[in-house]
Amino acid sequence: MPSDETNPNDIRVFTDGTTGSELEITDKIVTFPTFEQRTLAGKGTLANTLSCHLHRFLQDNGVGTHFIEQTSKQGQSILETEQIPFDLVLRNVALQDVAREFGLDPSHRFAEPLLEFFVRPDTTNGRPVRVSDRHLVALQIASIEELGLIQDISLRINDLLTGAFFGVGVMLAEIRLEFGVYFPPEDRSPALLVISELSPDTMKLVDVKTGDALDARCAFDGARDPLRGYKAITRRFDLDAPKKVVKRAAKSTSKASAKTD
Repeated sequence: MPSDETNPNDIRVFTDGTTGSELEITDKIVTFPTFEQRTLAGKGTLANTLSCHLHRFLQDNGVGTHFIEQTSKQGQSILETEQIPFDLVLRNVALQDVAREFGLDPSHRFAEPLLEFFVRPDTTNGRPVRVSDRHLVALQIASIEELGLIQDISLRINDLLTGAFFGVGVMLAEIRLEFGVYFPPEDRSPALLVISELSPDTMKLVDVKTGDALDARCAFDGARDPLRGYKAITRRFDLDAPKKVVKRAAKSTSKASAKTD
């Protein structure tokens, strides 16, 4: 769990709930690492629905995360952790900014996932800084052993989510991950957990057929529906099904009432 100091570039708000820690995913959209911002009504609900779904999916496949349960449209209850203060960005594809930086063709696919570390902005008083694993060890942010475990977990997450997204016609181009250490009661061993939000806020997602972006980039491209990426992913995972069922049930009730009248 991040520190009590409010980070203006965080899309989440953390609080102490009645039974533990809670987080709310806000309607704010923040690009990484440039921190371009926008607030869009309804984004928090879509992102939270997706994040809860993907956290459950990872847990079902043996990956430990801080997620406990969804508590509201935008809220979750979570395990309280001590955050490791860096972001890990895993790239399967070099999109525009990375392709330009390294002189690669746009949409260049890496032979193996590229893992990069960024020291968090509240540590550097500015934009995230790309660092090596040796920097993290020298700065005493993480040990070699912790970094090895984090990289193994990240690659496992990438395998799982790549398959899940490909199954609904979406390519996971990159994902940004955060980790924290959970200290359970009764002197049990600490556990390294994923504490990221898992949604188009923290991923670069591309439609396999059209090549269109289906993530937070849609909010800044000037198109008519800036939330179309969030909506498309929610729909493809069939997470909007309950609403459809309610609407169909309401229509059926209305028709039945009309017939009886």
